Amino acid sequence: MHNAELRPVLEQAFADSGRALEDGDFQRAFMTSCGILEAIITEALQHCGSRIADCGFDRGFNRSIQSAVADQSAVSDQSAIRNPQ
Repeated sequence: MHNAELRPVLEQAFADSGRALEDGDFQRAFMTSCGILEAIITEALQHCGSRIADCGFDRGFNRSIQSAVADQSAVSDQSAIRNPQ
């Protein structure tokens, strides 16, 4: 993590996910783990930005990932509309 402010939040989420798993709350454990992964990937993409070459990826790969993230965001947005919390 390049953003130091996110580290304690992710550490807490990781602990919460572990407790949920131990408690048998598999949905909460899974959703929390997915949120952690999403935060890590999003932060990495934001950090690399136009400096993607510094992160060891070629630009074609970056466009593919950005497209996939955008597609997933659209799906998530539609899911949130259909299933408000």
